[in-house]
Amino acid sequence: KLLVKVPRSVGHLTTLLHLDLRNCSKLAKFLVDVSQLKHLEKLFLSGCSNLRMLPENIGAMQCLKELLLDGTAIDNLPETTDRLKNLEKLSLKGCRFIKQLPLLVGNLASLEELYLDDTALENLPSSIGYLKNLKKLHLVRCASLFEIPETINELISLKELFINESSVKELPLKPESLPCLTDFLAGGCKFLKQVPSSIGGLNSLLQLQLNNTPIEDLPYEIHDLHFIRKLELRNCKSLYYLPRSMRNMDTLESLHLEGSSIGELPEDFGKLE
Repeated sequence: KLLVKVPRSVGHLTTLLHLDLRNCSKLAKFLVDVSQLKHLEKLFLSGCSNLRMLPENIGAMQCLKELLLDGTAIDNLPETTDRLKNLEKLSLKGCRFIKQLPLLVGNLASLEELYLDDTALENLPSSIGYLKNLKKLHLVRCASLFEIPETINELISLKELFINESSVKELPLKPESLPCLTDFLAGGCKFLKQVPSSIGGLNSLLQLQLNNTPIEDLPYEIHDLHFIRKLELRNCKSLYYLPRSMRNMDTLESLHLEGSSIGELPEDFGKLE
């Protein structure tokens, strides 16, 4: 924890596989040149709260699979980041100075997990749609994020989409998109007033969380969620009724309506098994 600077000699460890410097809170300078770390697979810098910059040639670490930068003071990712063709996990949770991702983030062809919770992110590059292997996209408490690009519909492997407590105003979902999505959490999105009818096309969805949102109704097409097990609508003060079509949601196991304005359930709602 007392480490202030990474010795230059570390950059010459050509066979190094893992470099773990988590919680070195005094670390202000990392390596300037990482071009010789060609076999490094894991670089953990989470908790290095004084670290403000990454090496410009970070893209030279062609074997890198995991890059954890949670809670650092970096305000951008070097342009060469998009050359990390084998990167599977990128975590920037709590990087409160990060406003943008590299425009060509879609070049990270192997990326499976992208965590951007508690950042100052203002938008997602449209190239994100090229991340065909992405399984987890977390954007929790991104207060400056007001919209999501339509190219998100092209994430054919996405299983988890978490936008809880972000400022997203609408869900740009297209019919039959996101074929693998199982968990969609949008609770606490204070500007989200409408759920699009296209949500019925999320054929693999198991959990939908819309707690603490100002949504006014649910679309008739919600009954097309043939595998949905859990639906959360807690504290939806502007929601006064449920669509009758919900009687056909026979896989639903858990329905949470606490604190909503729903006065009664549809007459045949009891037909749910």
